[in-house]
Amino acid sequence: MRQLNPKAVWVFFLPQFLGWLVVVLFFGFIILATVLDTGESISVATWVVYVLLILFILAAIIYVWAKLNYNFYRFDLTDNGLHIERGVIIKKYILIPYEKIQNVDIYRGILARVLGLSDISFETAGSVSTEGKLPALFQKDAVQIQSDLIFRMKRFNAQSF
Repeated sequence: MRQLNPKAVWVFFLPQFLGWLVVVLFFGFIILATVLDTGESISVATWVVYVLLILFILAAIIYVWAKLNYNFYRFDLTDNGLHIERGVIIKKYILIPYEKIQNVDIYRGILARVLGLSDISFETAGSVSTEGKLPALFQKDAVQIQSDLIFRMKRFNAQSF
């Protein structure tokens, strides 16, 4: 089984952390406004220290979770199809037969471009949206996997006629 690029940890970490950053700052300002409105004295410096402490703890937890997601995300191109295994608490085993794959695309979002990575997404027959995704691959690996998938799709489709 193959593993994602080690930089995938940041692809898993940054969106989660930024989402939680907004939540912590939002509720932090609400709590600060409520405390100041009740007439109790709290210095802004104390409030900043508490918010930074919460963000540090949250960042550590999210980083550990991102690292676990990276460690438990595996994939392989087997004889039968694309096999993906992922999940930390609940494992998900996906086997997508090559003859079902209709389209294979490479995406490079802004974070992926900064890290020099690419995502592969693919659609299957009967699916309206993207069926699967292999995130955070080196760009050259993504192009190679895309070529391998297309070759295997064509080979399986030619055998079925």
